[in-house]
Amino acid sequence: MTLGQFAVLVGAPRKWVQNALMTLGEPSNYSVAGGQRLRLARLIQETVGSDLARACRVADRCLEDQGNRSAWTVSAPDRSVRLVIDRARFLSSFAVALSASRAWYRERRRGRRSREPLDRQLARRGIDPAALRRTAAMAPAERLERIEETLVEVEEDEERRGPDLPGLIRLLRVRRVEFVLVGEMAAIARGALRMPEALDFCIDPAPINLERLVRILPLIHAELRSVGPGYPVRLDATTFASAEAVPLTTDLGAANVLTSLPGVGAYDAVAAGADLIEALAVDVSVLQSEPLRASLAALGGDVDVEVGLELEAVDMLTATGRGVSPPVASSAS
Repeated sequence: MTLGQFAVLVGAPRKWVQNALMTLGEPSNYSVAGGQRLRLARLIQETVGSDLARACRVADRCLEDQGNRSAWTVSAPDRSVRLVIDRARFLSSFAVALSASRAWYRERRRGRRSREPLDRQLARRGIDPAALRRTAAMAPAERLERIEETLVEVEEDEERRGPDLPGLIRLLRVRRVEFVLVGEMAAIARGALRMPEALDFCIDPAPINLERLVRILPLIHAELRSVGPGYPVRLDATTFASAEAVPLTTDLGAANVLTSLPGVGAYDAVAAGADLIEALAVDVSVLQSEPLRASLAALGGDVDVEVGLELEAVDMLTATGRGVSPPVASSAS
């Protein structure tokens, strides 16, 4: 487990995690058990004002309690503050964080942004400018429907059966779930050249909207992704409202349910940067290219950088109608 993954597990900035582990004399303890302990200790420290070492001792006692107790009670040293922790809720939130650290988080590329011309960056990554020109000539709805046609062709071969992510979009919209399409499917709608592996969407956190989502989950046998059966999980409105990312596996494919988007902000900011598109027989909000590229830059993984280059090229082609050959590129290499 990397420092970045461990920080997601703890629910804290990397710097806080590094300082905390140094304080505890455990600078390299990036384990799942260590993450669970530090996540609980941080909650205790921030709520009751305890020092970190004492908070860790209290967290150890709580986590060692394997009885039937439904809640842990922690008091400040002077008894001025009393914290009651719902045991099942904490363990569920930890399972979601573990899933996000394994299935959604990606390591940022190191190094400065490239000043290499965009056409050279595309060539170095094997991205076909002719294919970019073809997709630039399409409308967003046409790009999404083309992906559905491709997935249908794949599904004709049982051994290569792919996800029905367009079907998942339709189900969400028919059930009146409000969200903004982000990630790979939004990038495809904006012109990126790839097959989607998961459906990323930023959900409106209004309680009634989260309840609509929760009611759908049993119909598609949704489960938390990349965690074992030993973790109790509550896939309810509270879980989705409190987690930055909830990775799921469903009958229709993988999905990442987000409440905010790195580089853009919370749902309201994401929705403000989206267009309503009629596609796949429904109306769906899709993040515009500029904020989408900002989110990809903030995420900073290898695939994110590559998709960002494709979108930059498509935006340029759409704006100018010329070939892909800008003098200087602003995307990361």
